[in-house]
Amino acid sequence: MVQCEQPAGHYRRPAADEFGLSLVHAGSKLKVDHGVRWEADAPPVNDLILGPRRTDLSYDLLGSISYIIAILPHRFLKSALYQDYGPAWSNDFGRLHTSFFSDPTISALMLRIWQEALAGTQESALVADTAWTSLAALLLRASGRSSPLGVHGGLAGWQLRRITEYIQDRLTEDVSLNELASLVGLSPRHLCTAFRQSTGLPPHRWQIERRVERAKAMLTSPAVTITDIALACGFGTPSHFATMFRQATGCTPSAWRRERLS
Repeated sequence: MVQCEQPAGHYRRPAADEFGLSLVHAGSKLKVDHGVRWEADAPPVNDLILGPRRTDLSYDLLGSISYIIAILPHRFLKSALYQDYGPAWSNDFGRLHTSFFSDPTISALMLRIWQEALAGTQESALVADTAWTSLAALLLRASGRSSPLGVHGGLAGWQLRRITEYIQDRLTEDVSLNELASLVGLSPRHLCTAFRQSTGLPPHRWQIERRVERAKAMLTSPAVTITDIALACGFGTPSHFATMFRQATGCTPSAWRRERLS
């Protein structure tokens, strides 16, 4: 994922086995040729365009453009979509490749992923991992090509136990959504939906709540420092620990400790 600023001019990009999803910050009129020729006036802020795979791309900018681009490998999208959509996904996204489009949900998710990437924390990586799989399904829906097969109900009991025990055993680690999905034979998108149905939370939030619960137990011991608790519970820094703890409890770790020990 990269933030780009391009002046007016002619640009070319050779074919690759990946898609490029761009979110516009500011743009100008342009002409595009990637097998199908089209042109567009300056797109509104937060409009999107999805560059196709395996296609030489050339475009002419009549003015400068500013955007964030996410490179989406075909193998990632196939993994994220195929188990839930089967042959319904035709390996492209139709109209999303031939014009700018507006989708507030996709735009907001792109910005969220960008913010998490800038944060660079363990929790950010898991949040972004979950968001990428959601993005794949949202793009297919926006293309209007098909409807998902759907997820019926939550996880089976053994699946939920295996996943929650795995997270508990690795509470301080950066556990990815793909890693969790492989434990129970589901796609990442299917797992995320089913886990939320079973617990009321996505996996990354469930992990954070377990970290906070462990921190509460450690805070009852006045001999353990806030920094030591933060690291022991998987938070990178005391400030990050304080932020997550406040979001979960409404107060800082120090205030929570004073109230319990007074």
